[in-house]
Amino acid sequence: MIVTAIVNQRFMPPVVKTVEPDVRTSHMLRCFAGARENWLCLLIVFFYSFDFLTFESCVAPYVDRVLGITPATLGLYFLAATGSYVLTSPVWARLADACRNPYPMMAACILTVTVGTLIIPPSPLLGLAPRWWLFGLGMTLQEAFFGGAYIPCFQQMLQASVRRGLPDDLHTHAFVSSVYWSVYSLGTVVGPVSGGLLVDSFGFPVMMTCVAALTLLLFLLTLAQAVATSCRGDSRPADVTDERECAPA
Repeated sequence: MIVTAIVNQRFMPPVVKTVEPDVRTSHMLRCFAGARENWLCLLIVFFYSFDFLTFESCVAPYVDRVLGITPATLGLYFLAATGSYVLTSPVWARLADACRNPYPMMAACILTVTVGTLIIPPSPLLGLAPRWWLFGLGMTLQEAFFGGAYIPCFQQMLQASVRRGLPDDLHTHAFVSSVYWSVYSLGTVVGPVSGGLLVDSFGFPVMMTCVAALTLLLFLLTLAQAVATSCRGDSRPADVTDERECAPA
């Protein structure tokens, strides 16, 4: 850490103080909350941390009892699944940059995550017996495809906020980032608590079925946004007409 601090100090460019416009927090909140896309992206960010932390906090006792997977072997499953995220995340980022409307891609990824969540236990709705390969396949689908919905969210939120009237500067970037990570952190808290309660009451397969149902609802909301954006050709006109509502007094 000391070496890193010295290197950063050596190569960091000098900071020049500039006069920034005075933008009130209430104005930024009003503009941010006025964009529907921001609410959807926040839901995706929330469910991203919610889904994974709920699963990770409750999975070990279940797989040890039902599948005989030891903690060391479970670590290999996580290694392989996380590796799929590492490999696919640059692809999702490139596709998101290339797409004028990334929401169809995001909706397809969320639907795939729903399928992966259902086959991990597997869900009682599927009538399948637990198998190690179903468990590994479900984990891989979760990790590999959730990034396709999660990665574009920050850029979409930033663009929507700017179209609503916020300046495209460091203040707006910091504000959007703070909301983004606050919602992410909320998912990491709510997930393990609610997941633990469901596992204690109904068992791990039922808990994962509930998570899959919530993820399916998120898919429907993202699909609706994809259709709405495609029907108007671009989200810009609808947001630009509302910029006057966010104009600072």
